[in-house]
Amino acid sequence: MVMVRLNHVTTRFDPLHYQTRADMTLQAPQLRFREQRSTVRPPNRPRNSPPGPAKPAGAIVLDDLSLTILHGETLSVVGPSGCGKSTLLRVIAGLVRPESGELYFDGQPVNGQSPRDRRVGMVFQNYALYPHMAVEDNMGFFWRLRRRQAQEISAKVRQTAQLLRLDVGALLGRFPRHLSGGEQQRVAVGRCLSREPTVFLLDEPFSNLDAHLRERSRREVKKLLAMFSVTTVFVTHDQQEATAMGDRIAVMREGKIVQVGTFQEMYEDPHDSFVAGFLGDPPISLLACRYGADRQQLVGEGHLEVDLSGHRHSLAPGQELRLGIRPEHVYLTSLSDSDAVRGRVSHFEPRIADRMKIVYINLTPEVVTARVPYETPITIGEAVGLRLDPAGLLLFDAQTHRRLPLLSPG
Repeated sequence: MVMVRLNHVTTRFDPLHYQTRADMTLQAPQLRFREQRSTVRPPNRPRNSPPGPAKPAGAIVLDDLSLTILHGETLSVVGPSGCGKSTLLRVIAGLVRPESGELYFDGQPVNGQSPRDRRVGMVFQNYALYPHMAVEDNMGFFWRLRRRQAQEISAKVRQTAQLLRLDVGALLGRFPRHLSGGEQQRVAVGRCLSREPTVFLLDEPFSNLDAHLRERSRREVKKLLAMFSVTTVFVTHDQQEATAMGDRIAVMREGKIVQVGTFQEMYEDPHDSFVAGFLGDPPISLLACRYGADRQQLVGEGHLEVDLSGHRHSLAPGQELRLGIRPEHVYLTSLSDSDAVRGRVSHFEPRIADRMKIVYINLTPEVVTARVPYETPITIGEAVGLRLDPAGLLLFDAQTHRRLPLLSPG
């Protein structure tokens, strides 16, 4: 295992970085195959190009990005489609050369090293198994290239297969097309583990699995990563997966790392409104408002008034803000409560397993989300009163989106 550090890395979009061998004419007779795909690419969009809106050639993908992945930790990287998550993995693997900045493994620069010399294992979203090879050949291909003895390769493959709970007798002789999605995923992970990588890169490896198999695969892979203590970067757009897999989480936006920390740290203390809105299920309510200095209140649309007289702050009169409040800090109360904010129930979602309901309340035009006990009687269209827990208030500047300090007197 190694410590990986990216120092002010910048890359630009180059379509050639995302070309695959399937897009080229292959000369070797045994490799003349073309993977059939059901998805249709937009014109002039290379296969395997980054998700999200098509980027023009030369557009910045990673923008002066700095990040450290510690020895043996699993770092989950989350962010919206097209923010640069997969390109980050490609830079670490050596598949994309940064325009500027440095990449270090254990303090040693590796910018000039080829991908094969970095000892990096990577699992792609589509698993990228060789369709003309059986499972055993897929998992042992790395060692075949290095001309190891057949007995040694077979021993490594079978040892890894047993760790992954692959049926050695039944599956090692099958081709990828004869495997289920879960089996293909485990073979892809096993192919990387069998080569004994120092860094493990996972690019949304569970996205093609159904919900039950995805949850089981997370547990199995997490157990393997802990067993081997491999430094791992796990890319996903699913915050539940990021929390389950990662020791820490890095949130990306438009090629930059916005914040790094544990889920609890970022959930309770987000640096800006993007992080606050990205983490949490259901998401945080962000309400447009301004500071009324005469009454020391936050004032917004739909009769929104929040008293700040018991808090220390540095807000300017009339300053435009976004008020963030999590569902667990919103309480339903009687309409006769003089301090209540009045709204009307838009709809609600029962969460039977969690014994609660998620209630969406219209404040016209804003919507606030509340988490209430499952037994609470709720009717769509019902007028309700709301109280906001002062301890759960988060303030963000409307222009910069940065978090503003709001302290209760201590």
